[in-house]
Amino acid sequence: MKNLLLVSLAALLGACASNPHQKLLVDQESALFKGESLWRVSNKENVEAEWLRGCYQGDLDTFTKKARTEYAKSAKTARYWNWVGNCLAWHSELREARFFLGVAQELSKSKEENAMVKNNLAVIYLRQGRVSRAYDLFTEAHVLAPQFITPAFNLAQIYVGQNLNMEALKVLSKAPFDKSQDPEILHLKGLAHMQSGSSKSATPFLAVIPAKFHSREDFALTLAQWHLWEGRPHEAEGLLKSLQTTGLKVPAQLNERLKREAQQQIAALEAKNK
Repeated sequence: MKNLLLVSLAALLGACASNPHQKLLVDQESALFKGESLWRVSNKENVEAEWLRGCYQGDLDTFTKKARTEYAKSAKTARYWNWVGNCLAWHSELREARFFLGVAQELSKSKEENAMVKNNLAVIYLRQGRVSRAYDLFTEAHVLAPQFITPAFNLAQIYVGQNLNMEALKVLSKAPFDKSQDPEILHLKGLAHMQSGSSKSATPFLAVIPAKFHSREDFALTLAQWHLWEGRPHEAEGLLKSLQTTGLKVPAQLNERLKREAQQQIAALEAKNK
């Protein structure tokens, strides 16, 4: 049972990455990702980010109008095609998104621009199941701009998703992840330790994840499994009841499996106490 659940946890990581930038959009207060999250960029700093925020919130019509308006002025810049590609990717127009991000890559004039585009292309390839290609692009982006947080974090996610947990922990043991208390980092470290078969070594990370994240599906499932391995089925059951589902198949299957295990552990405890 433990091995089966470990495989499910690894599959969960990929299943939950349903949209590009999802991890950067979840926690608007994240100090670690503040420089690279669109939610933390004001209009004065980057008007394009404001349009993308609208796109991600579902306002594709306004974004399209803005893109047409800006075309004559910005069509020869990598940033223009980068945010057009990102918006389309968010709305699952992956083929078109790849095309426009390819245009952005051709127009990139700096290592930083090239790294930004490669990272976003990698996210699309990952959604299409082309893990090897995504890995190559995340690696290239990280080499081009090692100061960027996102490509390194995405590399760690790929390692965990492929159950290469020690490789993930090597990435996460370096600055700025090594001392980070960001919930995303805590969860990923904890999940890597869980998939390595040790709930004890996962405890220092999972135990300090703020309660406001406990209902997020990926966090809730990892935390529930941790509680079950540590003999706390009531805590696991409570987490699973409050879980906010994404409706995706793999997390739903794991949720049902963990619920059954929690109920079995609770029944065993009750029988023992009679």
